[in-house]
Amino acid sequence: MALQRNVPAAFGCGGKRKRKTVQPPPTSVKYMELQVCLLEGNQEHVPKDEIVLLQAGLGRRTVNISENADHEDISRALQEEYPKMRGLCGGWLLKKGAGGSGKRKITSLPQGTQGYTGKILKTSSNSGKYVLYIVPLQESLDLKPLAHTAVEFHKMPKHPCMAYEPDLIDDDDEDDAEDTAAAKDVNDDVIAMQSCPICGQDFAVDYLPTHAAWCDESLNSRTDLKECRTDLKECRTELKECRTELKECRTELKEWMMVPGGTLLMLLWELKLKHGFAIDVGNSCGAMLFEGQSDHLVPSSSKILMQNDMFIMAGRMIGHAFLHSGPRLTGLSPAVLHVLAGGTPQTATIALEDINDIDVRETIGPLYEVCESNNGNLTTLSVEQRDSINKLAVEMDYSILKETNRCWLLHNLLQDAVFGRIKEQLKQIKQGLKETYVLDLLEARPDAITQVFPSEAEATCSPEVVLDFIQWPQEDDGQEPKKIKEFLMQFISTVSQDKLKQLVKFWVGWEIPMTEMKLEVVDSNHYPRASTCFRTLRLPSHYQTYDDFRQSLEMCLGTIEFGFGLI
Repeated sequence: MALQRNVPAAFGCGGKRKRKTVQPPPTSVKYMELQVCLLEGNQEHVPKDEIVLLQAGLGRRTVNISENADHEDISRALQEEYPKMRGLCGGWLLKKGAGGSGKRKITSLPQGTQGYTGKILKTSSNSGKYVLYIVPLQESLDLKPLAHTAVEFHKMPKHPCMAYEPDLIDDDDEDDAEDTAAAKDVNDDVIAMQSCPICGQDFAVDYLPTHAAWCDESLNSRTDLKECRTDLKECRTELKECRTELKECRTELKEWMMVPGGTLLMLLWELKLKHGFAIDVGNSCGAMLFEGQSDHLVPSSSKILMQNDMFIMAGRMIGHAFLHSGPRLTGLSPAVLHVLAGGTPQTATIALEDINDIDVRETIGPLYEVCESNNGNLTTLSVEQRDSINKLAVEMDYSILKETNRCWLLHNLLQDAVFGRIKEQLKQIKQGLKETYVLDLLEARPDAITQVFPSEAEATCSPEVVLDFIQWPQEDDGQEPKKIKEFLMQFISTVSQDKLKQLVKFWVGWEIPMTEMKLEVVDSNHYPRASTCFRTLRLPSHYQTYDDFRQSLEMCLGTIEFGFGLI
């Protein structure tokens, strides 16, 4: 038995073992919700008014179809949802609309050899996100509203009406009911009439409740419409008054602007054009329209200022200031003045100081000195300087530096560094000058450019302007702040023009006075200090005489040549 159990084939009792067949697990049927819309006929565009379709038993609905459904299953599901498709002759097609909204064209869905399938509908509708339109090919469906006995309403829940409860008519007795109603209408020669309590017109007693409800709503709508019209008239009257006041303000503004050296023009000029605008562009001192050093100012390359047409306004202010003998914009670059006078950037004489970017200026500086000197050559440039110039030239899409193209390369580098990003700003300034007719003068008389845009040397920094811009400490702070305040007022009123510009430069970082120049008197034994970013000057309170105060302050003003004055 042990041998037979170990070697079953030798004793004839070993046959092939039957393999167990693995039954596949039953697959669950997945259903998808499709949005379908039955149209009345063969159309090429999406319907405009779907309410008419819904009233006729057509329109948009949601159908549940399995993903493995065939054409017969799809037809059966659509016919159950739309009873009007049961007697449809000539066939139908499924279409889908293009993306977007409004009047869209619909295109036919692809079909398989057996017609439409669940996979085709799922792919074409993007898993039910797009609406599929059912289009009859040859027959047009009726668009009349359905009766309350229609098949489409059988599945809807019904509730009795409290105001009107008609007897429900079965489908089998519909013809008999219609004949009975017609006979009753013929026999009833006398119709009971009653007047409406709202409008006073006579209507049938059976129709009077319906008319009264509609008449009441119409009366309320008319009352609301009258009130809206009354409010609209009041708003129009207020608008006319506001326009009248605006015209008066504009007239007063024009009269004020016509005054030579008027207060408003001086305020706009000093507070906005010269000292920047209070626009949040990432710094604490506002947005400057012109940047650079003295007598080499160029328009700012800020996209925010250009997109808001700030340079057009600057051109208007420059023109009005010139026409009415107001303060002029000083310190512009001669190259910029050449372009404003009608010249081209290619013919402008550009100096190295016209470049605002310090890194670019330091890179081009050695090449500028070589080209300006008569005996200069490229051998005086170091390897690092040549590499920096070549890198900048490649970034600006120019060839590398050679002995034969050094002057040409310098000219193009200067052109891009100065005018490359301010061409639109110069156009806006010209537009503002043209609106004040000053641009015509500059184009006809280019020599008058110095009268419109004087140099910085001709500008004055008056003590009155500086004193007006200072925010003085409170008077009740004590005797020491009052004494220091008197010392500073005496210093500003008696020093020379150069010393006054040095004080402003030490105070705010440049020689142009700015609004809200703060003064703080501190209890300290140090020298005067300034925070240019916050326009704050801090003066110690230990000075007893004016001479000590003046000597100490003049020593501090001498540091602007190597301190914050160069920033």
